[in-house]
Amino acid sequence: MMVIILFFCFTFAMGMNVPEGIPICHKSDPNLGDCMAKSIETSLKFLAQGNKELGLPVLEPMFVKDMEIGGSTGKSVSLQQKYHNVKVHGMTNSKIKVLNIDLEKGCSWRMNISSPTIRLEGEYEMQGQVLVFPMNAKGKCNVTQYNLHNVHTVTCERYTKKGQTYMRLTNYTLDMKLEDIHYEFTDLFPGNQQISDEILKTLNDNGLAIFNEIKAGFESVFGYMEMQTHNNIMSKFTEDQLFPQ
Repeated sequence: MMVIILFFCFTFAMGMNVPEGIPICHKSDPNLGDCMAKSIETSLKFLAQGNKELGLPVLEPMFVKDMEIGGSTGKSVSLQQKYHNVKVHGMTNSKIKVLNIDLEKGCSWRMNISSPTIRLEGEYEMQGQVLVFPMNAKGKCNVTQYNLHNVHTVTCERYTKKGQTYMRLTNYTLDMKLEDIHYEFTDLFPGNQQISDEILKTLNDNGLAIFNEIKAGFESVFGYMEMQTHNNIMSKFTEDQLFPQ
């Protein structure tokens, strides 16, 4: 979702019209972070169905073809996870609580985002062990996260290409916290619905504890996806086009 930060900067480079009511932010603004936070929240609704001209995907729901979470290991969880054809619902209802950006003395930003509900539905594969249950399953999944709080911390650098200054991200870390979670997985124990139901009940009874043990894998994958997306887009524009004075 951090890619939305760049959207209104791109409008200057691409000659697009900014919808009425959405703030235009400039690098020289002493309250740049506040301005960008307002622009992001407003533009999330405007861009819910994506933007072909910018190459932005549909955000409601957002589609992720494949995602692999490798080797999530904790005190009670050792799990290899794969997800396919995932639809992510609820991202456009997110709120920016804090956005601090430094483009003068350095090159970094930090953003705190709160989302009331994020729901992921798709197909899953799992191998490993959760609590006392060995896992070797695949099927449909529907996972709902409640009151999600994410902290995005980004560092970047400047480089010169054809006499122009460009920017690229060098590190992207994500810290995920949530207040509750509900899991729905089909066929957790293939061939035995009763055992599948018991495993699912145990997962939900221990939902937050399990999530906290495996969340590092999700943070790493999502952070990598964000950084790759950003750098792909940022490579097309100079710093002055991305962040006008």
